[in-house]
Amino acid sequence: MDMSPRYYQQVTALLVAEKAGIDVIFGRSTDRFGELDKVVMSDSSAWGPELRHVYLKPDVVAPGDDIYTTFLTNSVSYMRNRGTSLSAPYVAGAIALYLGRYYGHRSKHDFLPKKMRHIIQNSAYPLKDPKRGWEPIARQGAGLLDVEKMFTGTIRVEPSAFSLGNYNSNKWSPNGVRYKSIRITNLDKVKHTYELSHHKMPFILKAVNPETTRLGRNEKPSTYEPAFDVQSLTIGPNKTKVVRVRFTEPVGIDRRDNWLCSGYIVITRQPNLYGSALTDDTVVVPYQGLWGYIGSFENAMK
Repeated sequence: MDMSPRYYQQVTALLVAEKAGIDVIFGRSTDRFGELDKVVMSDSSAWGPELRHVYLKPDVVAPGDDIYTTFLTNSVSYMRNRGTSLSAPYVAGAIALYLGRYYGHRSKHDFLPKKMRHIIQNSAYPLKDPKRGWEPIARQGAGLLDVEKMFTGTIRVEPSAFSLGNYNSNKWSPNGVRYKSIRITNLDKVKHTYELSHHKMPFILKAVNPETTRLGRNEKPSTYEPAFDVQSLTIGPNKTKVVRVRFTEPVGIDRRDNWLCSGYIVITRQPNLYGSALTDDTVVVPYQGLWGYIGSFENAMK
């Protein structure tokens, strides 16, 4: 979950108690998310996926590199450190803010760990390295957590990620087709129309030589396109509709190479006034599957 803030200064979250409840006020530096391609992953950040079932990991990324800690180096300065031990509290703090704002005002069912995962992943934006291009889903999951979007976003999508597992497993039909359903909820007070699309991500080749690297960045452009039973739909306030997504086996790549095949399903509220920009009116749902053999993939990752 580590993220290097070379161009990223800070995100300050303040809770202000008032009679009517708790307001969340966010202070931003000018280059925080001004351009997401200036926010880069730390070289030490771990790769997914989970090996046994090829579950999508990590879930999200968060600041975890060059972070001020509470450890004093002397009487006037604090240590900078890095690692998941720094990024995990950032996510935990975001959840604490969310609970502080809504606990007691919503059903306790909304605060189950699975529900909180949906909220966190729905509030993330994919990262693009300025030199290497899009960060693989096996490295960033749903992307960089945007704490403010947890409170301002008006779309909830469940599940918030798909793990397609192994394309060779018996969970796939004989004709190489698998269906998944997503639930889209309009959290706004008025009805909205939503458009569904697909964002292609490069296929990532598993490392052939485990002695040199655990997971190579050998990429292949994706021509993969899942299909939706509807391209757009209108949902009333606080209502939910279900869309079915059709996944097929990838073509043009050799399964013996053990490719990680992934991409983002994109749900955008219309009209989209920001073009292709990712905003609070957009949710991305990552998916990932292994086109190969889990046994050889697992052995190469040891």
